[in-house]
Amino acid sequence: MGAAQIVFLVGLASLIVAMALRKNVMIPAVLATFATALAYSGSVPNAIMSVFRATITSGTALFEIFIVIAAVTSMLAAMRAIGSDEVMVRPISRWMVNGRVAYIVLFVFTYLLSLFFWPTPALALIGAVLLPAAIKVGLPPLGAAVVLAISGQGMSIASDYVIGLAPSISASGAGVPADDIADRALVISLIVGITAAVLAYFLTVRRRMRTEAVPGTEPIGGTAHPPGGVGGTPGARSAGFAPGPDVEVSPTVTDVLDEELPGLGVGEQSRQIRR
Repeated sequence: MGAAQIVFLVGLASLIVAMALRKNVMIPAVLATFATALAYSGSVPNAIMSVFRATITSGTALFEIFIVIAAVTSMLAAMRAIGSDEVMVRPISRWMVNGRVAYIVLFVFTYLLSLFFWPTPALALIGAVLLPAAIKVGLPPLGAAVVLAISGQGMSIASDYVIGLAPSISASGAGVPADDIADRALVISLIVGITAAVLAYFLTVRRRMRTEAVPGTEPIGGTAHPPGGVGGTPGARSAGFAPGPDVEVSPTVTDVLDEELPGLGVGEQSRQIRR
């Protein structure tokens, strides 16, 4: 192993350390590139030129990714403007009857949606409707974050099987066909992702569902209401509490959301309540 290879490995390790510490990697990357080129060529002018050439080369390789991200973001913005994003994902929320089912549904739907839209843009579609529905039926917020991270940022972006930008970049550097990398990456991502999701459920999510459950609550259609309460809360009515004539009964936000208004969807109900 030559001096250039050793300097390259040291620079790569510095980038990993900087990312682990959540620091900016721009300066370490430039210094590592300069040091590697200097160790390889032994010329300071050539090392300076290598820094600029590396920038141009990386920009050329990643330009198609920028175009795809811009196109997907514009498409999602157009869908959000006409309200079709909620219409597309709202039927999935009806399958969430409890926390366990919500975990599985959120995992599968996030993975499929992220394959076509990429994880970060797909979260805009999932977060508006599916996350509140999953948390409402008993899935802890940490469990929702875990399943989104594993299926979206983990599995789908690791394989990138539909859009295929990540396999093409890896294939260009390795000198092999992109389809071969995509097929193997898909299998590996499925095995690792499903294993991680199952372990995360039994080691973390299931415990939090048990500890966060309120004792004495009775789930009604996937929603648990406390047995006590005052005014017009569901718990007060289930306990047989009848407000007197001097008590003003006002519905809470939970009451209005539970009783679907005629002709209004979940998103429209929320906007009407805020008004």
